[in-house]
Amino acid sequence: MKTFQEMNFSQEIKKALAGMEIFNPTPIQEQTIDYILNKEDVIALASTGSGKTIAFGIGAVELCYTESNKVQTVILCPTRELVMQTASVLSMLAKHKEGVRILSIYGGQSITRQIQLLKKKPQIIISTPGRLIDHMTRKTIRLDHLKMLILDEADEMLDMGFREDLDRILKNSHEERQTMLFSATMSNEIKEITKNYQKDAHIIKVSDSEDLIPKITQSYIDVKNAKDKDLMINDLLALNEELTIVFCNTKSKVDKLKEQLLASGFLVEALHGDMRQTHRDSVMRKFKTKEINALITTDVAARGIDVKNVRVVINYDIPNDTKYYIHRIGRTGRAGEEGVSITFVTPSEKSKLRGIEKETNITMNKYAFKRTDDAIKRAIKNMAASALDEQKVKYSKIINEFCQEENINSADFAASLLCSIFGEVKTLAPVNRASDGTNTRLFISIGKLDKITGTLLKKFITENASVSESDIDNMEVFDKFSFFSIKNESLDTVLKKLNGLKYNKRRVGVEISDKPNTKFAKKSKSQNNRTREFDKRKSNTKQYDRKKSNNKGR
Repeated sequence: MKTFQEMNFSQEIKKALAGMEIFNPTPIQEQTIDYILNKEDVIALASTGSGKTIAFGIGAVELCYTESNKVQTVILCPTRELVMQTASVLSMLAKHKEGVRILSIYGGQSITRQIQLLKKKPQIIISTPGRLIDHMTRKTIRLDHLKMLILDEADEMLDMGFREDLDRILKNSHEERQTMLFSATMSNEIKEITKNYQKDAHIIKVSDSEDLIPKITQSYIDVKNAKDKDLMINDLLALNEELTIVFCNTKSKVDKLKEQLLASGFLVEALHGDMRQTHRDSVMRKFKTKEINALITTDVAARGIDVKNVRVVINYDIPNDTKYYIHRIGRTGRAGEEGVSITFVTPSEKSKLRGIEKETNITMNKYAFKRTDDAIKRAIKNMAASALDEQKVKYSKIINEFCQEENINSADFAASLLCSIFGEVKTLAPVNRASDGTNTRLFISIGKLDKITGTLLKKFITENASVSESDIDNMEVFDKFSFFSIKNESLDTVLKKLNGLKYNKRRVGVEISDKPNTKFAKKSKSQNNRTREFDKRKSNTKQYDRKKSNNKGR
């Protein structure tokens, strides 16, 4: 395999590549650059992240005739983000080539401003199809001297409805131009464009497995429903401190997920097509400078995102098409770095997962997921740091009043909130566990005064905590509280599902008993509080009964 220093183009570009810390060509670069420099037509089939921008960028800069004031090269991209990213790469490649003028144009920019910039006579223009048509109509851009036309992500432009624009551009540009198509797939429409507008094009295909697998660890997580996804996304972001992109299938879900994650204390932003360009630019700046560590986006809006050190891509929604999956995970593992992709899969989406695996010739591993105490501590820290001081004061007052009125310990209240956000903690070991190695003894705040028997209590536990009767042992029912033992593997589930429920209109509390010998065990402070509560309730009941009896006597 040749290095870039061994390839046949100018020292100025080689110096620029070295400055970008790029020394060895990717497969698509190695196979296309010679054809491009020989001014031959090319169809390059490769996924996002393959290095195609460098490939055609080297050709565009190297073949630029700097003495000319005519438009020599046009690069068409499906989105403004990809236009900006491509322009950035070409500007870096042309850093040491004097006289190369590059201009990016796209919708959302002032067209008057663009017309002013066009007066500087750029030789290379990077544009979206629609905005190029606008300038062609105004005659502010002419393609009668065009030498090179590049369609980047041609399949995506066709999917977005740019077929008529592409035909118009191709028909109205110089016939002797060099035409190149870069696409992830070879659709029938791509074949038509090739037949109508290219001459003896070289077809180069780099397989997805050759391109992606060495760099990206691909895995999936089984989820039951949307609520399960929300719990998982919180944990994944809490565990990961590096840049992450989260993909959703719709703009509305992007907005909803952003608000949800912000409320949980994460530094995230949304990106989709309904946003103004100034807002989109601001979001990308924050992401690149790591002011935020996660970007929630749709497929279309993510086009052209080429940010270094994106470590993780999360498919919150599984994509509807394999090519979208390839584009998504190509946002990580760039420039030879390693990356991770994680896809959430519901039971009804398993067939989609298998289809993606078959088409990409890979097998995804099940993600080894554990919700840890360290991850939750980090998430709590994020939540605390993101809250405004004035809001903290207001909520503190509400919480203190509520806890006093309901006789609830503030730590218990905070734990309840965290349970609702994070769900079950898989690696936290409860303290003071009265365990014999197999079972753990639990205290529950209901007893005979609540009209409960051993049979009824066992039924209450099995129905609400989804455990079997065989998991429950050594049950003791007293007037004001009860004890029972539960198998250790069911312990966390029982604690989570029973706490906060109501039995005969009274809130139930469950906690690990201090000692296994309950008849003579010293009750915990919270247990004593519950005893006083029962005494008070019993006293009130007696007073009510006396008043009722006196009234009847009258």
